[in-house]
Amino acid sequence: FAGASIDSATGASAPGPLFGVGIALLVIWWLAIIVPTLALSWRRLHDTNRSGLFWFLGFIPVVGGIILLVLFVLDSDPAGARFDA
Repeated sequence: FAGASIDSATGASAPGPLFGVGIALLVIWWLAIIVPTLALSWRRLHDTNRSGLFWFLGFIPVVGGIILLVLFVLDSDPAGARFDA
């Protein structure tokens, strides 16, 4: 997809007839995995006794993903039960 996008942006060639199908499948895939991914991420943050809003740290360029990775691999905290319904 990236190569086809670059080609079309530079005018090198027109995308083929399956380009739209590929983009549609990519969007469907993204929509199918976004909710479970958010749910698992927020639940893991709750297990470490942190608010799910810490997930937004991932939007910090370069270090955000590293911070989230560290938070995700921390041991669970029994005090995180405050988030259980």
